[in-house]
Amino acid sequence: MTTPPFQRVSRRTFLILSGTTIIAACTNDGESSSPTTGTTPTLPATTTAAPIQSSTTVPGATTLRILTPPDSISAEVLQRFADEHGVTIEPEVYVDPEFVLQRVPLQQAGFQYDLVVMPGLFVPALVADNQLQKIDRSLVPSAEGLVAEVRGLPWDADDTYTVCKEFGFTGYAWDRTVIPDGITSWENFIEVAASSGVSGKVLALHEGLELVAIPSWAAGSPEPEELDASALIAATSAALGEHLLDTDSFPSQRMLEGSAVLAQMWSGEGRALVASDPDRWGYAIGGPVTGGWVEDFVIPATASSPQLAHELIELLLQPDVSLAEADRRGYNTGVESIQAQIS
Repeated sequence: MTTPPFQRVSRRTFLILSGTTIIAACTNDGESSSPTTGTTPTLPATTTAAPIQSSTTVPGATTLRILTPPDSISAEVLQRFADEHGVTIEPEVYVDPEFVLQRVPLQQAGFQYDLVVMPGLFVPALVADNQLQKIDRSLVPSAEGLVAEVRGLPWDADDTYTVCKEFGFTGYAWDRTVIPDGITSWENFIEVAASSGVSGKVLALHEGLELVAIPSWAAGSPEPEELDASALIAATSAALGEHLLDTDSFPSQRMLEGSAVLAQMWSGEGRALVASDPDRWGYAIGGPVTGGWVEDFVIPATASSPQLAHELIELLLQPDVSLAEADRRGYNTGVESIQAQIS
């Protein structure tokens, strides 16, 4: 198994700085490209899905409130859990990870989550603010069956507050009808982005750190530990600025629509894109180095149903459920017993 490059811990300002902001800085004709700080951002919107209710009527049934990225946990798994426990599940979906950092600390009696799926790199900020409770390892014994690569990570060295949900990598997708030779590296990505028929039809991920890391990855180096915003934006502008169409956290739809022919893309989405039409689409995890990320389960300090939250985590760690979720999502869940089946 390839060891995920999860050792990078970067400044929050760049983790949440949007790619759209960076593109604007890349094309501002020499004006200051430093990200704005000290402002109070508006809470990004979420989508509240229809409640998932137990098929067995249970008067006064407990409600489990969860906050996740889009399509993070299948409706089938949530329905199974609701039926087995006689509970109602109220899912809420966020697209912008910054929402988690803003919303979790604002929880009150009438507004709270019991379980959150969030980027691991955001954990220290919430721990420092006493916003997370410790995971009761006795309630999630299957967490001991996770591969070593997703345990003891820098943001939670003792696995006190987190359990791995899944992990993935950053790569590139291309339209084979326009780029028949494919993309072989981040350096090649930059070269092809500037070519005729491709320039202006290139998408980068909306997450700012992923975009500004491309020049470093192309040079064979991880992004710097100490981030110099102006320098990174300048390097990105020189490499890609005039060729980018836009940023998008989930760019495959715009490729399918034909507005883009080359895109920076998460590995699970790339897998799904290729599966939709292998003759049309290509995808590869970036090289010679690239980004890796982990989504973690965390339980807010104010959760009203922490026992149920632990039990849902435990269900998702079961090999049959984990295998089905890995196949559906295209990301590795980290469960050791299924590694040979998803290799």
